[in-house]
Amino acid sequence: MTEEFGVSLGEVVFAGIDSNPYLNELYENILYNYSLSLFKMESARKLVNVADALRFADILSKSSSDSHMTWAQEIVALLKEIEPQNATVDMYLNSVLRSTGNYQGLNTATKKQVEPMELRRSALDLFYEEYSKELVTIPAEPDKLFFRPQPTV
Repeated sequence: MTEEFGVSLGEVVFAGIDSNPYLNELYENILYNYSLSLFKMESARKLVNVADALRFADILSKSSSDSHMTWAQEIVALLKEIEPQNATVDMYLNSVLRSTGNYQGLNTATKKQVEPMELRRSALDLFYEEYSKELVTIPAEPDKLFFRPQPTV
């Protein structure tokens, strides 16, 4: 928190992101394209800049807001359905699931190969992931995990 201004960097980054017109347009177009795919319709797909959508998902996954983390997971999951062969989507899917603490989802996500981002993860990232997993481990069933917001004591 910056004492001089009384606002944290996170508050600045995430302020108003829900109403960002470009993010909302991307999300609506992703939903539209997913619907076409789901119902096997041959209509023209709407334009989606996948790289921009993935960047937004990555940013949203770093928020402390549950709705932002859920939105990030929705974006990457829908893009995975629409673009199943896109290695960049796979890379961001894994990253978003890690950032949001969705280790169950991470375990079920298909991993066809070691992603380049995986090779570049820092020791701090790896430590944080292991520490986070330890915090959400179900005591009675150590091979299972809570989602990050679940454990309350």
